[in-house]
Amino acid sequence: MSGLRSVDLNIKPSKMKIQLAKPSGTQIGIKIRNIVDFSNPSLTLSLGRLNEISFTIPYKVERSHDLVDNEVVSLIRNRYLLKVQWNNVIEWFIINELSDSVDGSSEGLAVHAFSLGHELADKLISQLSNEAPVTPQTILTDALSPTNWSIGTIDERIVDKYRSFDVSETTVLDFLSTIADTYGAILVFDSENRKISLVHPDNYKINRGFRIAYGQYLQSLSRTSNSDDMTTRLTVTGKDGLGINSVNPTGAGYIESFAYFMYPFEAKVGTWKDIETKKWSEL
Repeated sequence: MSGLRSVDLNIKPSKMKIQLAKPSGTQIGIKIRNIVDFSNPSLTLSLGRLNEISFTIPYKVERSHDLVDNEVVSLIRNRYLLKVQWNNVIEWFIINELSDSVDGSSEGLAVHAFSLGHELADKLISQLSNEAPVTPQTILTDALSPTNWSIGTIDERIVDKYRSFDVSETTVLDFLSTIADTYGAILVFDSENRKISLVHPDNYKINRGFRIAYGQYLQSLSRTSNSDDMTTRLTVTGKDGLGINSVNPTGAGYIESFAYFMYPFEAKVGTWKDIETKKWSEL
C-alpha cells in the first residue's frame, strides 16, 4: 500500500464476495460456485509481494431451518482458484492450504490462498545470465518465457536502466522479486490479465478504494522507532584497500552525517547575489 490516507468514518466496508473456480488453460478459471457461507475472513495486502486471503467454511449450514452438509466443502480443492471482490477491486487467488478448524462449538474447513502470482513459484529457472547489462524489458521477457504471464507496464523512470543478472536454480517468482529489487522498483501483479509490471516507488500512488479505520478492518496500530541500526559514519573500502580519501573533500576515508541530531536545524545555501542584496539573517 502507499500509506494510510484520510478516513471517512461514515463509509462502511463493502462485503467481500468469493467465488470458487477450476483452473483453466484457456481462461483464468471456470466458475464452480459462489462461496456465501464463510467466517473469519482475513485479507493481507503486501506492497510488491503476493497478497494473501484466509477464511473458514462451515461443514454444516442452515437451510430452511435445518442443518445440512455444506456442498462447497466437497467441491473445494487445493490449487483451485478463488475470485475475490471487495471495494470494487477484483483479484484472483490460488488455494495452497486446506485444514480442519475447530473454534469453540463450530467446526469448518480453514482455507488459505495466495494471489494468483503464486503459480509462478512452480516454474524453475535452471540458469539465466547475461554478459552485458540489460533493460527491464529484456530480463522480464526472459524470466516470463516459460510461463503464461506477460509484461504489463514498465515505469518510464526505470525503463532505460541497465543491470546484470546471473541466477541459477531459482523460481520465476523469486527471480521477479530480485529483478524488482535490482532496478529499485515495486512489483505489481495483475491477476485478472496475468501481467507483471514494474513501478517506481514515487509513482505508486494508485487509490484502490481500500479505507482503514479503527473498528473498520483495523483492530490495532503501533509504531516503533529502533536506533540499533542508526549510523553516523560510513567507511568506504574497495578492492585492494581502495578508499575515497582522494575524492572526499575532507580527505578522510569515511563519510559522516549528524543530521538526525541537528534537527530541526537546516543549512541555507545562497548565491553571491543573495549575500550582496540581503542581510545574513535573511539567507
